[in-house]
Amino acid sequence: MAYFSASVIYRIFFPKVRYNELFRFVYVPGLVFGLLLSVIADDWFKMIPVAIPLAAILGFIVYYLGTKVFPLAIATLLLAGVAYIAYPNYTGYLSGTCIREKDTRIFLPLANSANDTVNLAASKGKVSALYFWSRSCIVCEKKLPDWDKLAMEFSNDGNVNFSSVYIPIKDSIPQRSFNKLKKYSFNKLYAIEPDKWQIPLFPKVLIYDKNGILRYSGELHTEPYVLFNNARYIIRDLQKEK
Repeated sequence: MAYFSASVIYRIFFPKVRYNELFRFVYVPGLVFGLLLSVIADDWFKMIPVAIPLAAILGFIVYYLGTKVFPLAIATLLLAGVAYIAYPNYTGYLSGTCIREKDTRIFLPLANSANDTVNLAASKGKVSALYFWSRSCIVCEKKLPDWDKLAMEFSNDGNVNFSSVYIPIKDSIPQRSFNKLKKYSFNKLYAIEPDKWQIPLFPKVLIYDKNGILRYSGELHTEPYVLFNNARYIIRDLQKEK
């Protein structure tokens, strides 16, 4: 789809370019570029808005450089680097929301592996960071190490609580989910009333400030070059608040 869109752009601005040239200057380098992009994320389809303009730029470079392999390789790698940085910033900007509102879900009961009830509202005075996941979500488990790494960074701060919250699927046994989490340092919880959390897509991160106010709802982004809705930066800012 991205390469087709790029070819349409070329037909508009370069009407004299023949279709066999489009194949050489857009589809072939676009395929190589797409393969490089595909290693950035599992949900690759979200990269289309980023891939379209970059594929068009790459094709433009190829059109003028011809078959000079080394310059083309450099251009492809540079554009792939731009995409590597642009993609998480793009998705972070669109998929997360920094807000400041009361959220009654903080009063919903959760449970740990021993089936003891945990009440988030009792953690007033601390920042509560929750990672919601489900076994039906492939990306969720791949993001768990990132969540654990972030939790380890704040492990010396007693005013920040990191938890994973498993949303059970129908007829599943929540306790089995904890077998996948034994090696991680964050708190392992599951939702007793999963439907009331109203989490349509996974993984989902909710961050509450010290007063129990919801301050972030969105995807997990922790890369240092992500400037929009980066969980690390949000938590650091909330640490400074009273």
